[in-house]
Amino acid sequence: MNNVKSKIDKLQTCIEILEAITHFENMIKLKKESINGFSGTFPELRKKYLHNIQIYQKCMIRLIQRYKTILNQIQ
Repeated sequence: MNNVKSKIDKLQTCIEILEAITHFENMIKLKKESINGFSGTFPELRKKYLHNIQIYQKCMIRLIQRYKTILNQIQ
């Protein structure tokens, strides 16, 4: 019974990680749309948004690694 509870908890964590990945994907999409809206008008803001996109991508990579690790523990 305890093993089942542990698997349920790990699956719930996997779901939360997937939700976080989706959140970062949406944030990247919004930043890219914002950049396209003012491409040459605000170069410093563009630079900041590009930096944010890089950070979001790194976060997603880390979350995907964590997701795979937890998923492997379940099997």
